[in-house]
Amino acid sequence: MAESPVRVVKVALISNCVGTVFKLITGLLTGSAALISEAIHSLVGAINQALVCSYGNSGDLSGGHIYSYGHGQGRYLVNLWASVGLFSIGSGIGMAWGVYRLTVAAQVGSSVAETGVVDWMSLLAVLGAVMIQGYSFFLALRLYLIQMRQDQSTNPFRYLRDCKDISLAVIVTQSVAGMGGLLLAAIGVSATLVTQNPLWDALAAFLIAILMGWTAFSQGTLYMRHLTDVRDLGAEQALQQLLTHRRSVHRCIQIHSVITEDHSTLLFAEIELTQEAMVAGMLKSVSMQKQTLLRKLPEDKHNDVKAMAFVTARSMVEAPLKRAGKIVADLEQSLREQLPQVAAVSIRIRGISPFQLPTPGEYKSPPSREAEYIGADSTDPH
Repeated sequence: MAESPVRVVKVALISNCVGTVFKLITGLLTGSAALISEAIHSLVGAINQALVCSYGNSGDLSGGHIYSYGHGQGRYLVNLWASVGLFSIGSGIGMAWGVYRLTVAAQVGSSVAETGVVDWMSLLAVLGAVMIQGYSFFLALRLYLIQMRQDQSTNPFRYLRDCKDISLAVIVTQSVAGMGGLLLAAIGVSATLVTQNPLWDALAAFLIAILMGWTAFSQGTLYMRHLTDVRDLGAEQALQQLLTHRRSVHRCIQIHSVITEDHSTLLFAEIELTQEAMVAGMLKSVSMQKQTLLRKLPEDKHNDVKAMAFVTARSMVEAPLKRAGKIVADLEQSLREQLPQVAAVSIRIRGISPFQLPTPGEYKSPPSREAEYIGADSTDPH
């Protein structure tokens, strides 16, 4: 069964906490600069994931009196500060540590055998860290590939930008960076053991710090996209196609969308309806509406001229409103069936298509002197 993004983040948080302690202890015992740098990497990732879990589970994220549509952008902003700030700090500390160990290794120039720094226990420690973080990496990657197939995407790198769930994209980025850091540590430790030169271990520590900087940049890019580009282009295109294929819609004036949460989209559209959709069967609809209103009118008012005039005028207003409301309701229902992430749709009718008399054969003469369209069924204005 596929895991949820929240579950994956929690598993990654636990593995990073355990990994931090494990890497720090083994790094201090073996003297490996790369393992200590990886401990900093895991610590930064654990703090960031703890903040993500804490803010994501807050009850204040729902809509309320002031924030009608929730705090979606606020969550992106908090995560942006946490990700960029923490990983930038971790990168700075890691670079300083790496430069220090590079300087020491260059100045001393001693071999591993002479200094006792980095032994085979360091490589075993790296392999142990891979086992600790491997499970969370597997869960994140599996969920990411499942979501990518569901969205019919074939490019895993491009999907990081297009993924609707920002939490999933971020945790995958962090998991890949974590495994990449362990790979650098393994290469550095292995090269040190083979060459007996501790310079490789120090170089790996420096490269891990650069990897943390890349993580800060990539996550900042992901969050900034959701802070600046909040349109749901897929939902807009789906609504545009739906309106294009509806006979009741003359033209779409404009469409706007707003993403308030990872899976929540608001759509706004302005349309014009065709005169056929609004006029077909309208005289019958007005008559039926008038009969409904007359049943609500007291018997002693049926001979009142003013009351009857009011009922007639009211029925002439209500019938077109109900017709337009049914068209809009059907459009909204069809859109929600196609796009479950759409939380609300607001379609505004700006009018109907330009006036044009039908050609002979498109209308008939009812008992009254007015002509009525018969091109569309009054029960199905589409």
